[in-house]
Amino acid sequence: MFTKQALVWSGILLMLLLLSCNKEDSTKPVNLDMQEAINKLTKEILPEQVSKNANYFCLRMDSVIQKGVVIEEAIPKQDLRKGDDESAVAIVLDEDSYLFYLDLEPGAMFAHDLKYIIVGQSGKSKVVAAQWWPLVNGAIVPEFQKQVPEPRHVVAGTAVFAKPIGKRYLYRFPGQLVIRNNEGFIVVEGLMPEENLYDCVVDTYLNLLTLFLEYKNNCTGDVEVEGLMESQADNVLTEIDNQVAAGRNPITILITAHGNSNYVRLGGVAMYASQFQAKMAAYPSTRFNFILCSCHSGSFMDEITTLANVYTAHTASQADESAWPDWDTACGLNDHNPSDTGAEWMSSLCEAASAIAGDATHWASIKTMAATSKVPVASMWMYHACLGGIGLTSSMGLSQDLDLAHRCNSENPMSFKNW
Repeated sequence: MFTKQALVWSGILLMLLLLSCNKEDSTKPVNLDMQEAINKLTKEILPEQVSKNANYFCLRMDSVIQKGVVIEEAIPKQDLRKGDDESAVAIVLDEDSYLFYLDLEPGAMFAHDLKYIIVGQSGKSKVVAAQWWPLVNGAIVPEFQKQVPEPRHVVAGTAVFAKPIGKRYLYRFPGQLVIRNNEGFIVVEGLMPEENLYDCVVDTYLNLLTLFLEYKNNCTGDVEVEGLMESQADNVLTEIDNQVAAGRNPITILITAHGNSNYVRLGGVAMYASQFQAKMAAYPSTRFNFILCSCHSGSFMDEITTLANVYTAHTASQADESAWPDWDTACGLNDHNPSDTGAEWMSSLCEAASAIAGDATHWASIKTMAATSKVPVASMWMYHACLGGIGLTSSMGLSQDLDLAHRCNSENPMSFKNW
């Protein structure tokens, strides 16, 4: 028989057992599903990561990522931007997790502020700053690469997306471009098909090729137009050698690609401002025009413009700014030329160049100014086309700023001439 004291002890043991069971239940793994991870992201994480009135979006990857998978930053080969004491983002997941992509400059032509947000199924989270899109076990994440994301992938954000309505131009000049120079044009499209804004940059590339082929067809001189795209893009320095060997002078180089400070990404390879400067410096008797459309493209100016044989140089943005794809509406304004397509600044340049070359009076003015300043006609043409694209060549009827990103103060093109 149980004594009264035994009954008391039995009750105490039972209470301890129940407490032990409750404690064990409270430490049971959370095992968040996708919606619970999204709730944690939007309620707890994003309020600490996004400033008030920020323009941003946050996307989700469709599926859970398994423990042991590597998430790394897709920096181009040879990118030394982080210095010797830091490495690019590289994370090995220690549990099954969900990956979110926070873009703080949606649509920029790359190297800009991003964050990878990892929410584990246990509820633990990690936020990592980056400048390039992520790779998951070395592979692109398709959900993060579209210019206009699918609504089902957008979990939060204020950015407004609209597909541009423009189409590629067909240029027609009236046949009065009598030039007898042995000229060369090198048009470069630096993106690989899986990279952000690929279609936009290809449109830019095709616009430029069409423009200069029409120019070639209306010149009495010998003009070479060479296009390099995707994995061929990093052959641009070799192409400069080839055109110099063929006696091309001047040579105009036009590049549209992703970029960062002092380099541009061509076919996944970082090509530095110093490499372009050294190549052009190696040919002091060849005159060059250099035009670059990428984020941070203005960082090239310090090196490129030190050369006496660089006659004109232009960039889409300042050294600390992004460059942008085609905008039709932004910051409460409408684009003056919504029918354009491609990168916003470079498409404006193309339209201005076409307006100048397509008018006999304007073209005669370009040739006269070139003769007076003793510079190549192509240099004078590119200089006024770049200025005309942002409304600064009123003498040739180019007084409207066609670059909506410039009107919104999101990119401020830089221009240089040495005459």
